[in-house]
Amino acid sequence: MPRSSATGIPALAGIWRGSYTCNQGRTGLTLTIAAGSASAGTATFAFAPLPDGPTVPDGSYSMSVTRSHGGVEFLPVAWIQHPSAWTMVGLTVPGPVNWSGSELTGSVDYAGCSTFTVTRSVQ
Repeated sequence: MPRSSATGIPALAGIWRGSYTCNQGRTGLTLTIAAGSASAGTATFAFAPLPDGPTVPDGSYSMSVTRSHGGVEFLPVAWIQHPSAWTMVGLTVPGPVNWSGSELTGSVDYAGCSTFTVTRSVQ
């Protein structure tokens, strides 16, 4: 069954997997986005090592998700699993966003970091 043509945060709900790049190298990323209103929601940012990447710990934190300037911003809220000496990072997806798409790409909002890309299976 094709995914809804809805726009806004509910259209992004689901599990997205990929990676992000920071000063420690490329790290595994799982974003689990929960539907809220059309303009806001919540997400969990979980990170872990990749088979071909650096040795990093597992960690996770909660985020707020908001529509902003035609794009989407993910802002850190609180640690769920905090590995020592790691910092929460924000994410920005510049607009326009393909709400029914299967890929999100943007910047990691922290010094020493650059980009992230995650994909999901669109049903």
